[in-house]
Amino acid sequence: MTTDERRCLALFQTYTMPMLTGLCDSELWQRLVLQMSQTEPAVGHAVAALGAFHETTTASVTGTEVVGGNNDYRLFALEQYGRAIAVLRRRLTSGSGDPQLRVTALVCCVIFVVIELLQDNYRDVLVHLKNGTYILMNQTGPRAREAMFRVITAGTNDDSKPEDDAVFTHMFAQLTVQAAHFSEDSVMRLQPSDAHLSRVQYDELEIRSLMEAKERLDPLIDSMVRFWTRCEAELRDRSADHRPLYMEQQQQYRNMQRHINAFETYLTQAQHFTPKEVRAIDTIRVSHIVMSTYIATFLDLSETIYDRYLAGWTRAVTLTEQIVASLQAEYAHKQQPLPNVISDIGVFVPLFSVGI
Repeated sequence: MTTDERRCLALFQTYTMPMLTGLCDSELWQRLVLQMSQTEPAVGHAVAALGAFHETTTASVTGTEVVGGNNDYRLFALEQYGRAIAVLRRRLTSGSGDPQLRVTALVCCVIFVVIELLQDNYRDVLVHLKNGTYILMNQTGPRAREAMFRVITAGTNDDSKPEDDAVFTHMFAQLTVQAAHFSEDSVMRLQPSDAHLSRVQYDELEIRSLMEAKERLDPLIDSMVRFWTRCEAELRDRSADHRPLYMEQQQQYRNMQRHINAFETYLTQAQHFTPKEVRAIDTIRVSHIVMSTYIATFLDLSETIYDRYLAGWTRAVTLTEQIVASLQAEYAHKQQPLPNVISDIGVFVPLFSVGI
């Protein structure tokens, strides 16, 4: 590696990666990406590009100077991004028998998604996400999403698949949930355009870690936002049979209550939580409040229905303030600006919902 490449790799390791995992630990970012950046040239260039892009976006927000000038460093980031794509493309065309090729391609896809997110290029984000999901599941669209969530809700790993497949399944499921709020014409939308519901059913649920709690929540978030789209469309037709909507509402509410109960049971059994783990707990609880309220109110067309839930909204805002205060305290100690990239829905989508 060149001096600039090593510097950007160090930036990623000490600056970008802790931000990405600031709300919840990630096996992919904290283990796989760091390991493969040292052994796979495509991943090394992708990580260097991400570190450089992140520094330029942070500098533009804080008004600080970037070594070599902001524009020059952006060009360096683009060059590294191009090199990563070129190296990966050569591997894909010549390495059919390469056992590491699939993992390398999946890691690069995730990094490319974050690079494009930093530049607000949502169309390219969706392209990378679609390609990575196809590599992972050998399917596309709703069928791929259904298969991913089936693995997560079952809570078991398929021994016939590579060890790291579970890591990628959780990461791509998380990115799919976030991508539901964007369209291919680079517009953020409150409701997903695709109303296809994945079958999610938690009859018995045991949560053994915060990471598992987050992973088991993603399928429920996906179902909730897509159910919202479906309700909006079908409730307009007053002559239609709305019983299926009420049945789905009850199923989603049961799933959510089982997740809440399993999560609170896990918390009572745990001994001690770090400040970062407390942030993760508060983030999950914010999602619980907002999602439960939405599921309970989707089929009520009264304009004042949400007034009955002001106590819950207030609690969600209070928890959000605790999360932000915790991050402020941590980054003030590090003498760094607050995170501007987090690999999670975090508090923004729930806060947006409270605001609406």
